[in-house]
Amino acid sequence: MKKKLILFAFLFVFLFGCVLGLTTHHYSMLFNPIPNQAPYQVTPNGTDSAFFNPFAIKRVRFAMNQLFNREYIANELIEEWALPLFSYKGRDSAFGFLVDELGLQMGLSVTGNEEWAINEIDAALQEAATLPENQGKLEKVDQKWLFNGKQIKIRFLMRDDDQIRMNLQNYLATQLEKLGFSMEITYKMFNLAIPQVYNSDPRDFSWQVYLEGWGNGTRVPLDGNLITQIYAPWFGYLPGGNLSQPGNETWWKYEDALLDRQTRGLYYFYPLSDEEYLDLMMKFIEYGINESVRIYLVGYEKE
Repeated sequence: MKKKLILFAFLFVFLFGCVLGLTTHHYSMLFNPIPNQAPYQVTPNGTDSAFFNPFAIKRVRFAMNQLFNREYIANELIEEWALPLFSYKGRDSAFGFLVDELGLQMGLSVTGNEEWAINEIDAALQEAATLPENQGKLEKVDQKWLFNGKQIKIRFLMRDDDQIRMNLQNYLATQLEKLGFSMEITYKMFNLAIPQVYNSDPRDFSWQVYLEGWGNGTRVPLDGNLITQIYAPWFGYLPGGNLSQPGNETWWKYEDALLDRQTRGLYYFYPLSDEEYLDLMMKFIEYGINESVRIYLVGYEKE
């Protein structure tokens, strides 16, 4: 009975959205997680200097979900009607109430938990500092994180062609600085930012954080294609994954063989009942939130 009610809700919201002609927009953060394994160091292409990348640590990425106050972003920084999101499917989508509940079960909050996030990230970095490759190199001095004697800088690629986006980016940078990092900010217009993020080798290390903006004019009740696009490396929307870009075969790529294999079934819609399909979608959303290479912040509506 519960599943039937959920499916009815899908159809209701789908039809409701089509009648009003609403378009759903989202903001999400994308992290460059290279090398995504210990000791979390990267030597960029064309250089011989190693850098420490905090976003290579899964524990750090997940804690980012609580560093930011999604409710504040929605109410104060977005001019349109907005709602906090834990994933692409939020309260403004067909089964957003399930995703909201999933986020809460995973310990997330729309207001975040800044103190917990700072302590959790600090603990993860302290643990990383004990690795043999990082000993004497990664350290915290006067509340600032250093690597090889230099303060760790976060390379934040920002868009400067949208005031709302600028307000949000500035807030995110302020929060990241509270972790003991400094910001290395580069401003680019849309046509220059997109190739740098999606069409280049993450090993170039020209960016670590990018604020994404998405727009979707459709409301499909059971759309695993979007979940696959968001979380599965094989689809090509995660760092190093643009399969059509010349030279891609030599790039570093964020990889997850298990997720790739399983999401292909969802994407190509192998014979599944609606209940099985829904269960898989929720499973992959939970997996994607845990990985947190991409984290969602807010969704808003426009006519």
